[in-house]
Amino acid sequence: MARHQAEERARALVVETESAQSARLEAEAAAATAVSDNARAQAAAAAAHDAQAAAESLAATHADQAREAAAAMVAAQTAAAEAHDARRRAETDAQEHAELARTSAAERDEAERRAAEALAQLQIALEARVTAERDAADHAAARAEAEAIAAERATERQAVEAAVRHQTELVEAALQDRLAAEERALALADELVRVREEFVAASGGVVPAPPAARAPRPDRPPTVPTAVSARADASLPTPSPSGGVVQVISIIAALAAAMATAIVAARGELLTAVGISLSVITVVFAVLALVRRRHPAPDVSIDERGVVTIATGGSHHRFDLYSDATDVEMSGRPGERGWQVRFLRRSLPPIVVTSRMVDAESFVRELRKWRPDLPDH
Repeated sequence: MARHQAEERARALVVETESAQSARLEAEAAAATAVSDNARAQAAAAAAHDAQAAAESLAATHADQAREAAAAMVAAQTAAAEAHDARRRAETDAQEHAELARTSAAERDEAERRAAEALAQLQIALEARVTAERDAADHAAARAEAEAIAAERATERQAVEAAVRHQTELVEAALQDRLAAEERALALADELVRVREEFVAASGGVVPAPPAARAPRPDRPPTVPTAVSARADASLPTPSPSGGVVQVISIIAALAAAMATAIVAARGELLTAVGISLSVITVVFAVLALVRRRHPAPDVSIDERGVVTIATGGSHHRFDLYSDATDVEMSGRPGERGWQVRFLRRSLPPIVVTSRMVDAESFVRELRKWRPDLPDH
């Protein structure tokens, strides 16, 4: 701005100088004219001299102003040069600052990128931590469930082992009871044979005749009877297999099923279809064995001396068909529904034999050998 003003002042001074020189030239021209025209020139010369003096003074003034303008111009140029240098320095500083700004912006972008990457890595790490914690929780839950299943299976295995031991004890007890019952039966049979032998020996081999009030009955065999089993006579079939055989078969089957169940439980397959089936089979055969033990099949027999033996459950009854003191009644006919034979007892309920206990026709045929007058009702 100062340089521009100085240049304007310099141009104005140059114009004024040129104007002054023009005026001087005009004055000189006028002086020359005045010289030629002496009369008029003196006044004009004086005026010209004055004008020249004024012009010279003005020229000197203009020269001074020109010098001042030149000095101002130099000062302006110097200021312009200084301003140019300052501008160059400012531009250099601006470039440096811009470069610094670009570098700072690049560094800031790099920092933001690194921060974004760090944030993404942090987010990934947080997600991985959440996933790891969830997996750890799932693993802990699965481990707890596995431990619970293992404990449950261990408990089931212990229960199965306890059941197997219990069934084994029941089987052993049942076998011992059966052996004791058989021993008692054999002892009773031997005692019966001994008593009859003593009775026959005491009576001299003669059996007293029955009272005449009843119809004639076949005599007992005069020979001394031999030992007879307390089980069913061979000539008196029953409608079903012996309860002892069924019980033994049930016990053996229960033991086999229990052993198979224990093996399956040891393999950890107790809750499968095979394990459940074996457990059910074990329970069924064990219950069947217990039922057979508590409620054995009835055993009815008629020996060669006319003695009826009826064993039902825990009771054991004997009736002598040759004795008049034994009252026998029969309802219905063999093979018909509702057929039964009742052995009456004083002040006690009768003992009833049905078609479920014996073969009706064979039993009646044996009864009529000793009671030919047995009525049908």
